[in-house]
Formats: sequence, structure tokens, C-alpha cells
Amino acid sequence: MYLDAVICASNGMNVGAKLTSAYKHYNKDLVEKIFYIHTEKGEKLPISIPDLRDYWRGEQEDKEGGIEAESSGISLLNGLYLFRFLQKYGFAVELIYDLPREKDKLRDILEKNPSAIIVLSTTFLATMDQLKRAVNSLREINKENIIIVGGPFIYKSFKILYQYPYYEKYKSYLSHDLFNEDSDIDVNYVIFSQRGEMTLCELLSRLKKREPIDNIKNVLYKRNGKWVYTGFREEKSVDMEEEVAILDWENIPEEYLHKRVAIRGSIGCPYRCKFCNLPFFVPKFRWKSMETLIKEVKAISSRKIVRDIFFVDDNLFFSSERLADFSKGVIKEKIPLTYTSFIRANIIRRVDSRLLKEAGFRAFNIGVESGDERILKNMQKLDTVENHRVSIEHINKLGINAYLTFIIGFPGETNETIENTFSFMNSLCDLDNSINVSIPFPFLLNPLSPISEPSERAKYGLEGMYYDWRHNTMDSEEALMMTFEAIYKVKYSLPLFKDNDPYFIHQRYKWSYNHIKGICKLISEIIRLQVREPLEIAKKEELIGKLKSLVMT
Repeated sequence: MYLDAVICASNGMNVGAKLTSAYKHYNKDLVEKIFYIHTEKGEKLPISIPDLRDYWRGEQEDKEGGIEAESSGISLLNGLYLFRFLQKYGFAVELIYDLPREKDKLRDILEKNPSAIIVLSTTFLATMDQLKRAVNSLREINKENIIIVGGPFIYKSFKILYQYPYYEKYKSYLSHDLFNEDSDIDVNYVIFSQRGEMTLCELLSRLKKREPIDNIKNVLYKRNGKWVYTGFREEKSVDMEEEVAILDWENIPEEYLHKRVAIRGSIGCPYRCKFCNLPFFVPKFRWKSMETLIKEVKAISSRKIVRDIFFVDDNLFFSSERLADFSKGVIKEKIPLTYTSFIRANIIRRVDSRLLKEAGFRAFNIGVESGDERILKNMQKLDTVENHRVSIEHINKLGINAYLTFIIGFPGETNETIENTFSFMNSLCDLDNSINVSIPFPFLLNPLSPISEPSERAKYGLEGMYYDWRHNTMDSEEALMMTFEAIYKVKYSLPLFKDNDPYFIHQRYKWSYNHIKGICKLISEIIRLQVREPLEIAKKEELIGKLKSLVMT
């Protein structure tokens, strides 16, 4: 079949990759000690539970790259949406979900379609390093094919570097971490647009017909070895309701569907937490109607391979009423799926947990961010430590898990406030019916976040950008070391990558949550010995033996 384009939806931004990118910024050796178990025999064991089972069964030989590999078994929305959008506009396209693992498939496609244009999405690429690696992988397969790159990372780069002169003073940080015209990267066309679908269609059409592209706005391309920018034009956003029709879940090819599917029901955020820059990139908060959302979920459930939905947006359920209405809707329609969603704690507290359980909610991702009231206030989080505790216990009592994220090192943070956060994490660990996993991240000073503005910088003595910063009470390296300590100070801070999701572990192996907790505790203890007390070799080997016994049960 003749192809116009191949969409590559490379994913470098899962939880493991985000954590390790922070650690690697300072100490690559630290990553080895935290994310792998090293035995006296010279073995290097992954801390993914399924990978450990495979390893000890002799079924997995290569452990390298696991911490930054794409999470398997989930249909990611960015690739599916672009695939269906281009099809709707008459283009013949193929989809590569996972670039590192599907190199052979891509090579075969390009051999049969040597003129196919490669479209690389940056939805899950967070840094220039990740983007370069993705492009280099493509060029290893074929050096001649045209490559178009666009998406959120490119748009973020454009907004920061070209529309906010204030950040000129931080160019040494930004030019390294963002795409700019001096970036050494082997692509042919770059699309600068918040959405970019229509620009992509127009560009593909012109290239296909060998027509000039100079008057297409929002495009950067090379002419005589130099980048030429065609100028900015605001592109109309696709309506949320229209997205559902474009995706047309009932007609997506079976090969692109997995047991777990990612979808979104809203864009943007109505809140203004000081560490987050999302409102600057998506200033208008929009959402799908409840009727459309239920219709979409029902259509997905008709595809028998799908068993679980992960809502990727931060605020799909922005009110308790909306959460309750969705729950009642899927119960009424008898939709046989399970769900995970990001949510604010004060929303779930006011909805009957029995209703949530019956609807199929198995876990909520909650951005707690700190276990100290002063830091929550500094963050403008608009919630309290106690409300987080009560809300989490509210869902735990019926076996609904909580995956909790925390930020270590926000301005005002001290060793004392971090210890309060660790204590809070541990206080949620021992409920029998569920498992709460705490995921700590070092503070990331994002451009265009409220905390990065001059008035806030002056207030806290805040300097730097991204993972290089300092303020009146802490610097980025101290925060990183404290984040690292959470791996073994907190009972269940096991990173959620490579199928380490407790619910799926519970379903896959029929283990109780207490059994899974026992595995997590052993891994944390082994990591602590590996880093803090490396001379206790005998004790470490004893714990590895116990771990093997539990994992191989």
C-alpha cells in the first residue's frame, strides 16, 4: 500500500524517564544504584516486578534501557489522534507507537514506501536530549526521508524563546533544554503551533504535490543550510466534541489497541498552582460534555480487547458533581471497564466511595505535592494535608488505590518540611485493602510558571532554571538528594514504570496488596543498603533471596 506519511509517537516521558532525567543531571552512577539491584554475582536486576520474574525465569536477557523505555500495553492518545486526523483528511498513513521497539517495523514500512514522510510527535518528549535521540533513531533507519517534527515540546520552545523576552537572561539554560534555530538536529520541517493539525495537513499536501511551502505559517524549514521561519498564525483549536468523531474508536485498527487506552476529556486547568506552567500554554479550560464522554467510553468498550481507561488530563473531574455523574452514567450503561484518573483530593472526598467502586474506578492519581502546610501555601495548592489524608482514606477503604506525587525542594522548603512530607507519605502506607504509592520528584523550575516570575524570584531569592536552581533555604542538589532518600525512607515509593502498577500486578498474578507491599518494602530496603550501607553484603543478599521468593510465588 502506498503511504503518504508514517506517524512516530515516541514516548520518553513516563514516570521512570522523568525521574531518571533529574538524577542523571547530577550523577549518572546514582541512577544505577537506585533503579537497579546489583548482586554479588555481578547481576544487574531491574526493579520492575514483571521484569524481575522474567529475569529469574531466564526469559529476559537485556535489562539495559528499561527505566526510560515506553510503558507497554497502553494505547497512547497522541499517535492515535494524529493517525485518525490525517486519515480523515485523505492521507494514507501508518502508526509507529513505540519507536525504540518498532525499528524493524518502521524499516520495513520505509523500504516499501521510500517517499513516505515521517511525522514525529513530541507530546511525550520533554527535553532536547530525548528529541535528538528519537531523530537519531529515525536517521539510523533512513537518512533520506523527510522528517517533520511538531507538538507540545516544540510549541513550548517557541513560546518561551520567541514570545517572552524576559527569559533572555536564562538563555544558557533554555538553549540547551528547548528547541531553537541553533539546535543541531537533523529534521527538515518544524511546526510551531499549539495544535498544528491543519498546518501539518497543508504541509503534507504541498510536499506531496511538490509545491512551495513558503506561505504556510507556523513552519520552520531549511533553505541553503539555514533555517527560515514563515511567521506565526493562530490556528483554530479542534472542538473537544469533534475529537471524539475524529478518533472514531469503533473503527480504529485492532493492531493499534491494547488492554489499556489513554483518553482525555478536557484541555487546560482552572487552577493556578505556582509550579505549573500549563495555564500559560493552554489559557482556556475546556471539557467534553458528559453525554459525549459517556458515548466515547461506551464506544471504546465495544472493542473487546480494551479493559481499562486512563484519563490523561489533569482536571477531567473538576467537580464532585461531574465525578458522580460520570460514575452513575457508566453504571447505567453497564460499561465493563476500569478507570484511573488524575484528580484533586477535595473532589473525591465528597463522592460516595461505593459509587466510585461500582463505576469501576481502581485508582486515582493525586498531586499532593507536600506534607507540610507551609509549602502547600507557598505553592498556592488550595488544599490541606489533612484533607488529602481524609480523601485518600475515603477511597482506600473500598480498595481504590492512590498514586501520589510530591515535589521536593519548592521555595521555602527545608529539611524539616521534607521530613514532614516523608512522615505523611508513610502514614498512608498500611491500609489493608489498597496500596498507596508515593512518587517524589525534585522541584523543576519551569519557565512561564508563576514561581519563575521576577516578583516570586525576589521573594524567595530564587535563581536558575529547570533542575539548576537555588533559593533562600535550599538548592537543587540538596533537593535531589532528599528526593533520592524517599526511595528507601518511604515504604512504597516504587516508581510506576514498566508495568509496576500495583493494580495490574494484583490482577496479573492474583497477589494480595499486602503481598505487593512486601515486595516494595524489600526493594526499598535493598536500595537503602546498596547506597547507604554497601558493606552489609550478607544482609543485602539475604533480602534479595527473600525478594526472589516473593516475586516467584
